[in-house]
Amino acid sequence: MTEEMEYINCSLCGSDEAQFLFARGSSNIVRCKKCGLVYHNPRKSEDKELALYRSSRISQKEVDRIRNARLKIFEETLAKIENHKRGKLLDIGCGFGDFLKIVRDKGWEGYGVELSREAVDFATNRLKLNVFEGTLKEAHFPDEFFEVVTLFNVLDHLCNPLEGLYEIERVLKRSGTIFIRTPNVTFHLLSRHIYQITQSVYKRVKGFAQKVDFKEPTIFHLYGFSANTLRE
Repeated sequence: MTEEMEYINCSLCGSDEAQFLFARGSSNIVRCKKCGLVYHNPRKSEDKELALYRSSRISQKEVDRIRNARLKIFEETLAKIENHKRGKLLDIGCGFGDFLKIVRDKGWEGYGVELSREAVDFATNRLKLNVFEGTLKEAHFPDEFFEVVTLFNVLDHLCNPLEGLYEIERVLKRSGTIFIRTPNVTFHLLSRHIYQITQSVYKRVKGFAQKVDFKEPTIFHLYGFSANTLRE
C-alpha cells in the first residue's frame, strides 16, 4: 500500500513553482524557483512526521557518539552567550540534554523541548533537567520568557519553519538572542531533513527574520540553509 503524502507550496515564500532535483523514496526533492529553498515535495503530513520523532529510539553508543561530536559546537555556542546576563535559556530539540546540562553548570536556568520520549526520560530522570515532551507550541511558555533560544540542527526538520520562528519570537525577550545551527543543502543528502538551504538562501533567512521582527541574522556556522535562503 502506498503511503499517503501531501503536496505543499514553498514554506518560505509561498510559491507553487518548484524545480525537480531528484527522487528520494516516495518523495521528491525540489527547489523553489522563486527563493531557492530546497525541500521534500510531496511529504508526509506534519502529524506523521511528529509521530516518527516521538517514537524514535537510539542506542547508548549512538548517544555517546553524537555527544562527543557536538561538544565543540556546544562550547562555541556557550562562548557566544557568555556576554549575556545569566537567565532563562531554551534549547529546542534538546535531545538527551547535553547542552542544557552544560549551561546549567554555568549558572543558566535551562529549559528544553523534545519530541522523543526516550530522550526526555533520560534528560529529566537522569540529568534532572527541565524538559517538556512535545513541540514548542505545545509547551505554552509565557510571552518574552527567555533571554536565549538555541536550535542545533532542528530548523531543517520543522514542517513549518516560519511558524516555529513566530513562536520563538513570542517567547524570546525583546533583547534576547536566538542561535540557529543548520546544515547546508549537501549535508546528509537530505535524508530526514525536510528543508535545506542553498547558497541563495541566506537572503531568504533575512526575510524569515524580518517577518518575525528579528534583527538581521549573523552567521557563525553556515551548514544547512544556504546564505541566500537564511537572509530572506
